[in-house]
Amino acid sequence: MQGGRFLKDAASLLRKLSKEEQWDLKFLETYLTDKEFDLVIRRLKQGKLHLKRQKQDFSFMVGGNDLLPVIISREKGLRDLNAKIRKKFYKSMFKAFSERAWTVIPYYVAPNVVGQKAIKQTAMLQMIVDIPLQIALLGDEDSNNEDILRGLQVFAPLASYSEGKDAFEFLELSDGVHCVSNAGALNEKALGKLITRAADIDIGLLVALAPKSSKKKLMESFTFKPKFLSEFHLSFLMQKTSLSGFEDITDQMIVDTGYKLRDADLEFIRQYLRHIAEIDVSLPPYLHQKIKNFVGKLKDEEKNVPFEITPLFVEGILELVKASAKLDLREEVTSIDLDRVFGIAQTSLNSYVQYNKK
Repeated sequence: MQGGRFLKDAASLLRKLSKEEQWDLKFLETYLTDKEFDLVIRRLKQGKLHLKRQKQDFSFMVGGNDLLPVIISREKGLRDLNAKIRKKFYKSMFKAFSERAWTVIPYYVAPNVVGQKAIKQTAMLQMIVDIPLQIALLGDEDSNNEDILRGLQVFAPLASYSEGKDAFEFLELSDGVHCVSNAGALNEKALGKLITRAADIDIGLLVALAPKSSKKKLMESFTFKPKFLSEFHLSFLMQKTSLSGFEDITDQMIVDTGYKLRDADLEFIRQYLRHIAEIDVSLPPYLHQKIKNFVGKLKDEEKNVPFEITPLFVEGILELVKASAKLDLREEVTSIDLDRVFGIAQTSLNSYVQYNKK
């Protein structure tokens, strides 16, 4: 009986593979060693395994590039190869996605919010920094700062969310960036304690301050005091976005056509962010002077904003610069990262300048 099975298996090795089997093997070959691949071919010819291509349905990948090879077999050793294949598959997908991550991911941060690109980019980078950052979004009655925070919930557990009154309780359960809606409902002392506690337990904070306040109330509140704003690495004064810019119009068109986030896209982005968060990034010495010059320029503009350019602000810039390099799967900062983050920092300052002119 066993001899007959042996002869049958041996004879099956002479079987010519079908075109579909050859196509499946072509997808699989790059993921395995020569020895593993030869074993798969033998078992395939013997009818002891089947191959399939599992479409991941990523909307931002070129068609055909999101097909994951899968081995179906009763042999545990062959099934175990799927973990190796999956790891290499995602590594390849991450490399391809890194070229467009800077432009793609912000659209998944509160897609219902029109514009506010610099703030969405900041929230994206905040989830992958080495040192947790404390960032504030002030908003007047026309802003949508709380929508940004609610939108980040899709990236859980990289981001979590709570209302101001529940912030202390949920902060202790967080892992990553904790978004606090209506943080202005807390008094100045309580909010200061929240910021300190977040720093103590290495949790980033993204807080929405003074929502639905008139300009007069906002500028008179403690959240607008220089001393208080200087407790944050970065802050933005959000206003209602005008649709005068082409990019804002494009955003609005996406919302108006009922654009919905795909679960597969969000899961891929969550995995990508977790993957790149572990990258160790260095800042080359030749870029130091460029950073110093930019900080000096901001210090000259300090008189136009209600806070000082402090070492904490500079630390925030440096962390965001390194996070920008991570986003591109790089281990060293380049001028690309400086330009991106300098733009974010300038937007922060400009938001106050423009608000004062209203």
